[in-house]
Amino acid sequence: PSITATEFARTVRGSAEDAMRMEDASGLPPQAPERVADAILELIESGAEQADLVPVRFGGTAGG
Repeated sequence: PSITATEFARTVRGSAEDAMRMEDASGLPPQAPERVADAILELIESGAEQADLVPVRFGGTAGG
């Protein structure tokens, strides 16, 4: 995944403000944890070595 939508930036021990700023600066839309979990399960079931959830407009191969 590119960025997974989590509570990480808001709960980091350092500067939560800095963490959120870095997350926002990437420009990548956060992916739902369920989407990431589905991709992991697909990898396990298929035996594929990798999956790309990064949108094409950011250099990946995924739609969106």
